[in-house]
Amino acid sequence: MLSREQHAQLLAAILENPDTANVSEQVTQLAENYAGILAENKMNSEQLAAIKKQNDELVQQNMKLFLKIGQSDPQDNEPDIPDERPVLRFEDLVNDNGHIF
Repeated sequence: MLSREQHAQLLAAILENPDTANVSEQVTQLAENYAGILAENKMNSEQLAAIKKQNDELVQQNMKLFLKIGQSDPQDNEPDIPDERPVLRFEDLVNDNGHIF
């Protein structure tokens, strides 16, 4: 494949040289280079589309994992508090002599 400088040199040579044989050869080189660039561009576009598709799939899978991790059993987050608290009576707090425990 031709570099930009080589491409520019070929175009300059075509413009400067009126010789049909040389111009024909140089135009053929430019056409082959152009076809190569188009093929490479098509290949790169297909690779880009495949990579974007893979990326979208990974983003979806990642989101599902975050949602799965974010969901937890609500009972796991609650502290263990007994449902029934003992009811204390005044008699339970004072002994037979009238002293408070």
